[in-house]
Amino acid sequence: MTQDVQNMLETLPDYIAVKRYGNSITALEKRYPEGAPAHIIAQALNITEEEVEIRYQKIISVLRAQMGV
Repeated sequence: MTQDVQNMLETLPDYIAVKRYGNSITALEKRYPEGAPAHIIAQALNITEEEVEIRYQKIISVLRAQMGV
């Protein structure tokens, strides 16, 4: 991916790196209302599936800590 794509991912709230959904996270959410598979998330965010899992686990840890679970 180019630096322009990376910049758009970081600055435009609705932008994803998947042309088939018009580069729109809103369109992707409509297609996968219950949650997208890891490989689609990875493609959309221009990261690896392993990085998706790492980020997911970090988010879960923060939420658990905030909830006192």
